[in-house]
Amino acid sequence: MVASRRSKRSAGASEETDLRPVIRDLVALSSLQAIWSRADARQIADGLGQLCVSMLDAEFACVTLRDPAVDVVHFHDRNAQRTLAPGQLARDIPGNVAMAIEVPGFGPVRAISTPIGAESGSALISCSSRPNFPTETER
Repeated sequence: MVASRRSKRSAGASEETDLRPVIRDLVALSSLQAIWSRADARQIADGLGQLCVSMLDAEFACVTLRDPAVDVVHFHDRNAQRTLAPGQLARDIPGNVAMAIEVPGFGPVRAISTPIGAESGSALISCSSRPNFPTETER
């Protein structure tokens, strides 16, 4: 499910060209209810992490749920042998704020945390090495 890295916009590319992948992603998002209708919390968190890595062109994404307790991490590089504590990231990054952080074993990244679910402490955290992450569109 993880897509290849998006190419940089060429000098002559139009806004319409930029919007095509966004529209494709929105269509894919609209089908999630059917896909996840029989899934458990871990499967949904796993799929959500994969989607964020793919759609946001992120280095990695973490999904932390408090009830039921679920922590998953997806790296863009599937061969990456990294250990990461997503629960710690959820506690360290305030909701709906983009910020630069240092991730042990990974280095400096830009991160955004989005609260999810009804439980306090549940979050979707996306991290990228791009200096402009997240763009206004990605928020």
